[in-house]
Amino acid sequence: MDPASAALSYSTHDDLPGLPVEVVIPNGLIRRDEGLGWVVGLGDAFPSGDSETDQRRSTVELLEDGRPLGPPHALHSRIRAHGRGLYSHWDRWLYFSTADNSDPRRNGRRYSLRGKPGVRPEAGALFAASPAAREEAEPPLFPRLSRLAPHLSAEAGDTAGPDAPFDPAGGDAGRRIRLLEAKVEYLLDELYAAKSQLRLLTPQSPEIDAVRRHQIASFDYQWKHLPYHDSFLSNPAWAETAAAEVEQRSGLPRGWFAGKRILDCGCGPGRFTWTFASLGAEVVAFDTSDAGLEAARQACRGMDGVTIERRNILDPLPYGGGFDLVWSYGVVHITGDTLGALRNIAGQVRPGGLLYFMVYGEPQRGSVDEFAYHHEVRTIRQALSGQSFERKAEILRSLQGERWAQCWFDAIGSEINDLYTEEELRRLLSQLGFAGIRRTMPQENSLNMVAARPADGGG
Repeated sequence: MDPASAALSYSTHDDLPGLPVEVVIPNGLIRRDEGLGWVVGLGDAFPSGDSETDQRRSTVELLEDGRPLGPPHALHSRIRAHGRGLYSHWDRWLYFSTADNSDPRRNGRRYSLRGKPGVRPEAGALFAASPAAREEAEPPLFPRLSRLAPHLSAEAGDTAGPDAPFDPAGGDAGRRIRLLEAKVEYLLDELYAAKSQLRLLTPQSPEIDAVRRHQIASFDYQWKHLPYHDSFLSNPAWAETAAAEVEQRSGLPRGWFAGKRILDCGCGPGRFTWTFASLGAEVVAFDTSDAGLEAARQACRGMDGVTIERRNILDPLPYGGGFDLVWSYGVVHITGDTLGALRNIAGQVRPGGLLYFMVYGEPQRGSVDEFAYHHEVRTIRQALSGQSFERKAEILRSLQGERWAQCWFDAIGSEINDLYTEEELRRLLSQLGFAGIRRTMPQENSLNMVAARPADGGG
C-alpha cells in the first residue's frame, strides 16, 4: 500500500449505526485550485456529489478539526474568491476552503468528510490515486516545477499566494481544459497586440499619436456621457469611503495627508484630487481630457489649495519637484511608454517623498476568470472598433446595464493597455532610484505600487 493510502483512516461505527461515517482527508492529496480554493479528488468508491441536474444532491459534511465548515453546495467561484469554509462536493471532487483561508496543507488541522451511515469505502480506493500513482499514469508536464513548489510553500509559510509555480497536473480534467482554452486565447491576443504595437511604435509611424488622440477623445466621451461609477464622486455614497480607499491604496493613515503637497497625474474627473483636498492636502492635478478636467473643477470648486491644469503625462512637467506624494491611478500603462511616463512623474517626488501608481496586472497563472476577462475585453474592443462612441455606449449598456457601462467603456476604450507583473514594476522602480517598494491592495488583480525616494536624494 502506498504512503498516501496508508495514511487514510475512517470509522464505520458498527457498534453505533446511527452515527455517520467519517473519512479523514490525507494532507498529501490536497491540491491548490484557484484563489482561496483547494481541491481533493475522491475515488470511485466515494458517493457522487452535486451535479448540473441535481445541485443539492450531496449530503456530505466537511469538518475542520471536528467542526463543520460551510455552507455547502457553494459556487466554485465564491469558494475561490471568498473562502471562509465554503465548500462543494461536486461529482467525485471536493472543492473547499479553510475557515481562516490558511493553507490546509500547513495549518496543522485535520480535515474530514462525514456522510450518512452505510458508506463503507475501502481505504485504498477512497480517494483518487496518490500523487505518486498519478505521476506514474500521467507524468507532470513540468516535473521540476512540481518538485520545486513544496519547497517554496514550506519557506513561505501561510503567506504563500496563488502565484507559486503552476503545476497543471491533477484536478478536474474539464476545468483544466477550460483553463487551457482561456490561456491559448489570451496568448493569441497578446501576440496580436504585440505585433500591432511594434508596428505602431516604429520611428517612421505617426499612428501612435493618432491612437493617443483617439483615447483622449474616448475618455472625454465617457466622463461627459457615462459619468456614473460605484467608486466615483458620481456615486454620493463613495465620498463617505474615499478617505478609507486612499488609506488602503497608499498604505498611509488619513492624518498623514494634512499639509502635504500632492501631485495627481491623470486626475480624470477628480475623485482623488477631491479626496486629498478634503484631507487637508495642497493638490496640483492634471489631465488631457477636457471633460475630465471640467468635472474635476466642479468637484473641487471652493476648495483651497487645489490647482487643476491640462497637461500630458508624457510631456516635460514644469513643477520642479518637491511633492510629498506623486499619485497616478490607472494612467501610465495606457500611454504606450510606461517607463517614460513613470520617469517623468518620478522626477517630481522630493527626497523622502512617495510615488504611488496603479496599473493593470497580468492574469494570475491559475485563474480561468482573469484570462477569460482579458479575452472578452479585447474581443469586444475589436468588435466595436469601428463604432461611434454613442453606439459603443448603447451596446455596453445592453450587455452590462447602466451601472457597469462606464467600467466596460473604460476597459475597451484604450487600444494601448499594457499589463504588468509585480516583478517587472519592482525592477522599473529600482532603476528609477526608489526604495521601500511595496504592493498594496493584494486582493486586486490590479497592481497598486508604492515606493519611496531616498531621503538623501539618491537615484
